[in-house]
Amino acid sequence: MPDFTIPGLTSVSFNEDTPQRELALPSRLEGSSPRGYHFINGFRECPRMFAFKWLLGLEPQGKKSALALGSLIHLTQEIYIRQRLVEGKSQREALVIPDDELNLDENLPVDSFDSPAARNSAFQGVAVLLQQWAEQFEKDILEMRILSAEEEYRLDLEVPVPDDRHSVTIQLTGRVDRVFQKRTTGAVLGIDTKSTSNKYAETVKENAVATDQFSMYTMLLGPRYPESVTWAIDVCAWKSQRFERSDEFVVPTEHVEGFKEGLKRSWSDVILTLESWEDFLHEVGDSDPARLSKFFEFNFPRYPSKCQLFGCEYAGICRQGAHSYGCEVSGFKRYAPLKAADLFLRD
Repeated sequence: MPDFTIPGLTSVSFNEDTPQRELALPSRLEGSSPRGYHFINGFRECPRMFAFKWLLGLEPQGKKSALALGSLIHLTQEIYIRQRLVEGKSQREALVIPDDELNLDENLPVDSFDSPAARNSAFQGVAVLLQQWAEQFEKDILEMRILSAEEEYRLDLEVPVPDDRHSVTIQLTGRVDRVFQKRTTGAVLGIDTKSTSNKYAETVKENAVATDQFSMYTMLLGPRYPESVTWAIDVCAWKSQRFERSDEFVVPTEHVEGFKEGLKRSWSDVILTLESWEDFLHEVGDSDPARLSKFFEFNFPRYPSKCQLFGCEYAGICRQGAHSYGCEVSGFKRYAPLKAADLFLRD
């Protein structure tokens, strides 16, 4: 058995029920915490969708097939690692995932697919991908020491806010799939799993690097691993049942620093936006739908150049704006809206 250290892995429940959000926090399989990359990137990409999810507390019911498959691929890999390294099972034994942990009724719901046959075919694809990925993982743990698996890394970020406060502190978070240390050189390699229908690894890598997600990961890992972290992406193409790993790459230091400064500005905007929304509701409430809708439309626009209206889960209510506030909306679950103060680590 290869030597390994996996901080926190034995304390992770891989069969937990989908947690309920207390402050509009999505479950780990549905998204990220309100201090992660996808949260702030969502604000940048589409303020309207951001407002639906976090200010109005609306979460689409059910999962699209691609999201469900991506979640299941990650889940099977987590369970494999636990069974292989923590429970000490053989490779063959670790490939057998218990039905109660798969929980297919919830993790791969029938209504996410066009037919039960399509669902069964997709599930078989996930099983094939797990076998292919496991072969790569076995090579990894022979050549490298595993430092963490599915660990949430954290970093305090001082964010300037242009009002009576000098700054607030946001604790950024990001869950990195796997981090290894090469036995021959001691270099640190981070691996991120991404699922796709049929794209090749280098295309997925180019798209991922362009989003700054790995700038965020590099920043999060910096305090623990001061030397430059190299990255690679494990691509699981579920439609073609093809697994491959991208070439390794490094995010330049200047990109990380530029991302960090832009992140501070975005977080400042988010905080002021949340607080202005809360102030408006405190003053007006939901008793004046016209003013409420006008405020919503002005402060949370759609970006036409980036809008994916017809492929967006919020497309059906997008033009309703704040009329969705405080109402039950067909096809959506509702959670308590996020408040600005819930983002601060400390004032």
